[in-house]
Amino acid sequence: MPEIKKLFSIAVLLFILSCISANTFDRVYYEYINCTIVLVLFGAFLFYKGYKNRSLLLIFITNVFMTFSSAYYDIALFEVLTIILKLLSAFLLLIYIFPKQKNIKTSSVDVFTYLYLVIINGYLIYCLITMVTPYIDVSYLDNIFYFYALVLVCLGMAAFRYFLKGNFGSKSFSILVTFFVLSDIVGMLAYYLRIYSLFYAERLFYILALTYLIMHTIKVLKPETHPQKIED
Repeated sequence: MPEIKKLFSIAVLLFILSCISANTFDRVYYEYINCTIVLVLFGAFLFYKGYKNRSLLLIFITNVFMTFSSAYYDIALFEVLTIILKLLSAFLLLIYIFPKQKNIKTSSVDVFTYLYLVIINGYLIYCLITMVTPYIDVSYLDNIFYFYALVLVCLGMAAFRYFLKGNFGSKSFSILVTFFVLSDIVGMLAYYLRIYSLFYAERLFYILALTYLIMHTIKVLKPETHPQKIED
Protein backbone atom coordinates (compact mmCIF):
# COMPACT_ATOMS: atom_id res chain seq x y z
CA MET A 1 0.00 0.00 0.00
CA PRO A 2 1.37 3.47 -0.92
CA GLU A 3 0.02 4.81 2.37
CA ILE A 4 2.66 2.85 4.28
CA LYS A 5 5.58 4.87 2.88
CA LYS A 6 3.77 8.12 3.59
CA LEU A 7 2.96 7.10 7.16
CA PHE A 8 6.52 5.95 7.84
CA SER A 9 7.84 9.25 6.48
CA ILE A 10 5.48 11.16 8.77
CA ALA A 11 6.48 8.97 11.74
CA VAL A 12 10.19 9.61 11.12
CA LEU A 13 9.66 13.37 10.87
CA LEU A 14 7.56 13.41 14.04
CA PHE A 15 10.18 11.42 15.95
CA ILE A 16 12.91 13.82 14.81
CA LEU A 17 10.72 16.72 15.97
CA SER A 18 10.28 15.05 19.35
CA CYS A 19 14.04 14.54 19.71
CA ILE A 20 14.78 18.15 18.75
CA SER A 21 12.21 19.47 21.21
CA ALA A 22 13.66 17.29 23.98
CA ASN A 23 17.09 18.89 23.47
CA THR A 24 15.84 22.42 22.84
CA PHE A 25 12.90 23.16 25.13
CA ASP A 26 12.13 22.59 28.78
CA ARG A 27 9.82 19.77 29.81
CA VAL A 28 6.60 21.82 29.57
CA TYR A 29 7.11 22.69 25.92
CA TYR A 30 8.45 19.19 25.23
CA GLU A 31 5.19 17.70 26.49
CA TYR A 32 3.20 20.17 24.41
CA ILE A 33 5.15 19.09 21.33
CA ASN A 34 4.40 15.44 22.11
CA CYS A 35 0.70 16.25 22.42
CA THR A 36 0.87 18.02 19.07
CA ILE A 37 2.57 14.98 17.52
CA VAL A 38 -0.23 12.71 18.69
CA LEU A 39 -2.80 15.15 17.34
CA VAL A 40 -1.03 15.09 13.95
CA LEU A 41 -1.23 11.29 13.94
CA PHE A 42 -4.87 11.49 14.96
CA GLY A 43 -5.41 13.84 12.01
CA ALA A 44 -3.83 11.22 9.73
CA PHE A 45 -6.13 8.60 11.28
CA LEU A 46 -9.16 10.75 10.46
CA PHE A 47 -7.79 11.55 6.99
CA TYR A 48 -7.81 7.83 6.18
CA LYS A 49 -11.41 7.68 7.43
CA GLY A 50 -10.58 5.87 10.64
CA TYR A 51 -13.74 7.33 12.16
CA LYS A 52 -15.70 4.71 10.22
CA ASN A 53 -14.49 2.03 12.63
CA ARG A 54 -15.86 3.04 16.02
CA SER A 55 -13.73 0.57 17.99
CA LEU A 56 -10.46 1.83 16.53
CA LEU A 57 -11.65 5.44 16.82
CA LEU A 58 -12.34 4.96 20.53
CA ILE A 59 -8.90 3.37 21.01
CA PHE A 60 -7.18 6.30 19.31
CA ILE A 61 -9.20 8.91 21.23
CA THR A 62 -8.30 7.16 24.49
CA ASN A 63 -4.62 7.45 23.58
CA VAL A 64 -5.03 11.14 22.74
CA PHE A 65 -6.48 11.82 26.19
CA MET A 66 -3.80 9.63 27.76
CA THR A 67 -1.07 11.67 26.06
CA PHE A 68 -2.51 14.96 27.34
CA SER A 69 -2.86 13.48 30.82
CA SER A 70 0.74 12.21 30.83
CA ALA A 71 1.94 15.78 30.21
CA TYR A 72 1.06 16.43 33.88
CA TYR A 73 2.31 13.07 35.17
CA ASP A 74 4.11 14.69 38.12
CA ILE A 75 0.72 15.53 39.62
CA ALA A 76 -0.66 12.51 41.51
CA LEU A 77 -4.17 12.85 40.06
CA PHE A 78 -2.90 12.84 36.48
CA GLU A 79 -0.45 10.03 37.27
CA VAL A 80 -3.38 7.81 38.27
CA LEU A 81 -5.52 9.07 35.38
CA THR A 82 -2.76 8.28 32.87
CA ILE A 83 -2.43 4.70 34.10
CA ILE A 84 -6.21 4.24 34.04
CA LEU A 85 -6.35 5.53 30.44
CA LYS A 86 -3.50 3.20 29.47
CA LEU A 87 -5.41 0.33 31.07
CA LEU A 88 -8.56 1.35 29.20
CA SER A 89 -6.67 1.50 25.90
CA ALA A 90 -5.21 -1.98 26.42
CA PHE A 91 -8.61 -3.34 27.44
CA LEU A 92 -10.25 -1.82 24.34
CA LEU A 93 -7.58 -3.40 22.14
CA LEU A 94 -8.25 -6.75 23.81
CA ILE A 95 -12.00 -6.44 23.27
CA TYR A 96 -11.41 -5.45 19.65
CA ILE A 97 -9.17 -8.39 18.81
CA PHE A 98 -10.87 -11.16 20.79
CA PRO A 99 -13.74 -11.87 18.33
CA LYS A 100 -11.33 -12.01 15.38
CA GLN A 101 -9.67 -15.19 16.67
CA LYS A 102 -12.67 -17.50 16.48
CA ASN A 103 -11.49 -19.17 13.24
CA ILE A 104 -7.85 -19.60 14.26
CA LYS A 105 -6.92 -23.21 14.91
CA THR A 106 -4.80 -23.94 17.97
CA SER A 107 -2.50 -26.94 18.21
CA SER A 108 -1.01 -28.46 21.35
CA VAL A 109 2.31 -26.84 20.46
CA ASP A 110 0.58 -23.46 20.33
CA VAL A 111 -0.91 -24.03 23.79
CA PHE A 112 2.51 -24.78 25.30
CA THR A 113 3.93 -21.74 23.51
CA TYR A 114 1.20 -19.51 24.96
CA LEU A 115 1.81 -20.86 28.46
CA TYR A 116 5.55 -20.34 28.13
CA LEU A 117 5.10 -16.76 26.92
CA VAL A 118 2.56 -16.01 29.68
CA ILE A 119 4.95 -17.25 32.38
CA ILE A 120 8.00 -15.45 30.97
CA ASN A 121 6.21 -12.17 30.22
CA GLY A 122 4.32 -12.25 33.51
CA TYR A 123 7.54 -12.76 35.46
CA LEU A 124 9.38 -10.00 33.59
CA ILE A 125 6.56 -7.51 34.15
CA TYR A 126 6.39 -8.52 37.83
CA CYS A 127 10.12 -7.81 38.16
CA LEU A 128 9.65 -4.46 36.40
CA ILE A 129 6.84 -3.36 38.72
CA THR A 130 8.79 -4.53 41.76
CA MET A 131 11.72 -2.46 40.55
CA VAL A 132 9.76 0.80 40.22
CA THR A 133 7.40 0.36 43.21
CA PRO A 134 9.76 2.09 45.72
CA TYR A 135 9.65 5.21 43.52
CA ILE A 136 5.84 5.37 43.24
CA ASP A 137 4.37 8.09 45.46
CA VAL A 138 0.70 7.04 45.19
CA SER A 139 0.26 4.11 47.60
CA TYR A 140 -2.36 2.12 45.68
CA LEU A 141 -0.92 2.72 42.20
CA ASP A 142 1.17 -0.44 42.30
CA ASN A 143 -2.04 -2.49 42.52
CA ILE A 144 -3.32 -0.79 39.38
CA PHE A 145 0.00 -1.57 37.72
CA TYR A 146 -0.39 -5.28 38.51
CA PHE A 147 -3.88 -5.35 37.01
CA TYR A 148 -2.62 -3.40 34.00
CA ALA A 149 0.20 -5.94 33.62
CA LEU A 150 -2.34 -8.77 33.60
CA VAL A 151 -4.29 -7.07 30.81
CA LEU A 152 -1.07 -6.50 28.84
CA VAL A 153 -0.13 -10.18 29.10
CA CYS A 154 -3.59 -11.20 27.88
CA LEU A 155 -3.38 -8.65 25.07
CA GLY A 156 0.05 -9.90 24.08
CA MET A 157 -1.16 -13.48 23.88
CA ALA A 158 -4.21 -12.47 21.86
CA ALA A 159 -2.04 -10.45 19.47
CA PHE A 160 0.38 -13.36 19.08
CA ARG A 161 -2.46 -15.74 18.30
CA TYR A 162 -3.98 -13.25 15.84
CA PHE A 163 -0.56 -12.93 14.18
CA LEU A 164 -0.86 -16.58 13.12
CA LYS A 165 -3.47 -15.57 10.53
CA GLY A 166 -0.54 -14.26 8.52
CA ASN A 167 -2.23 -11.38 6.66
CA PHE A 168 -1.28 -7.71 6.81
CA GLY A 169 -4.17 -6.84 9.12
CA SER A 170 -3.11 -9.39 11.74
CA LYS A 171 0.58 -8.54 11.42
CA SER A 172 0.02 -4.78 11.72
CA PHE A 173 -2.13 -5.28 14.81
CA SER A 174 0.44 -7.54 16.46
CA ILE A 175 3.19 -5.03 15.72
CA LEU A 176 1.21 -2.10 17.12
CA VAL A 177 0.54 -4.05 20.33
CA THR A 178 4.26 -4.86 20.60
CA PHE A 179 5.18 -1.19 20.26
CA PHE A 180 2.50 -0.13 22.76
CA VAL A 181 3.84 -2.58 25.34
CA LEU A 182 7.46 -1.56 24.70
CA SER A 183 6.61 2.13 25.03
CA ASP A 184 4.90 1.49 28.38
CA ILE A 185 7.76 -0.59 29.76
CA VAL A 186 10.46 1.82 28.63
CA GLY A 187 8.39 4.80 29.77
CA MET A 188 8.05 3.35 33.28
CA LEU A 189 11.80 2.79 33.52
CA ALA A 190 12.55 6.25 32.16
CA TYR A 191 10.23 8.09 34.55
CA TYR A 192 10.46 6.18 37.83
CA LEU A 193 14.16 5.27 37.62
CA ARG A 194 15.06 8.67 36.12
CA ILE A 195 16.80 7.16 33.08
CA TYR A 196 15.95 10.10 30.87
CA SER A 197 17.71 8.82 27.75
CA LEU A 198 15.05 6.10 27.55
CA PHE A 199 12.42 8.75 26.80
CA TYR A 200 13.74 8.80 23.22
CA ALA A 201 12.98 5.10 22.85
CA GLU A 202 9.60 5.54 24.55
CA ARG A 203 8.63 8.27 22.05
CA LEU A 204 9.83 6.18 19.11
CA PHE A 205 7.86 3.11 20.19
CA TYR A 206 4.72 5.15 20.88
CA ILE A 207 4.82 6.98 17.55
CA LEU A 208 5.32 3.67 15.75
CA ALA A 209 2.45 2.09 17.71
CA LEU A 210 0.05 4.82 16.61
CA THR A 211 1.42 4.63 13.05
CA TYR A 212 0.71 0.91 12.90
CA LEU A 213 -2.72 1.55 14.38
CA ILE A 214 -3.40 3.79 11.38
CA MET A 215 -2.04 1.13 9.02
CA HIS A 216 -4.25 -1.51 10.59
CA THR A 217 -7.24 0.81 10.26
CA ILE A 218 -6.51 1.33 6.56
CA LYS A 219 -6.36 -2.43 6.06
CA VAL A 220 -9.64 -2.97 7.89
CA LEU A 221 -11.40 -0.29 5.86
CA LYS A 222 -9.79 -1.28 2.54
CA PRO A 223 -9.51 -5.09 2.48
CA GLU A 224 -7.67 -6.82 -0.33
CA THR A 225 -9.70 -7.70 -3.39
CA HIS A 226 -8.96 -11.42 -3.09
CA PRO A 227 -11.83 -13.03 -1.11
CA GLN A 228 -9.58 -15.44 0.77
CA LYS A 229 -7.49 -12.58 2.14
CA ILE A 230 -10.23 -10.23 3.19
CA GLU A 231 -9.80 -9.03 6.78
CA ASP A 232 -12.43 -9.97 9.35
